[in-house]
Amino acid sequence: MALVIGRCEGCEKPIRRGDRYSHDRANAIDLCFDCTPTFGDMLDTPESFYGADDEYHTAASAKAVVDAHLAAGGSLNDKVGLVDPNPVNGANGDEAIEQSAQRVALRDAGKSGATH
Repeated sequence: MALVIGRCEGCEKPIRRGDRYSHDRANAIDLCFDCTPTFGDMLDTPESFYGADDEYHTAASAKAVVDAHLAAGGSLNDKVGLVDPNPVNGANGDEAIEQSAQRVALRDAGKSGATH
């Protein structure tokens, strides 16, 4: 079975190496594919999303992002911010995956009451 590299903040489902998921770098939150919001969600709640400048979207800025996604052939049902499950040359590479797995193991040990 594949290495657990995270847990979904939405449903607590384990995220395994090779799974499609999203990662919110500003808040250190991982979401499984099912819990990852869509571009349609971005239009509905723009203040829940932020852009490359780390500023939360307004209705106008979210619409611009969604319009660009749609113009490129995307759909409102596409998921926002999915991590590439098959990284190349270190992007989301083994070191980062190993660190995520260690973080999950420590967090899970804390939930079970285990001490180190």
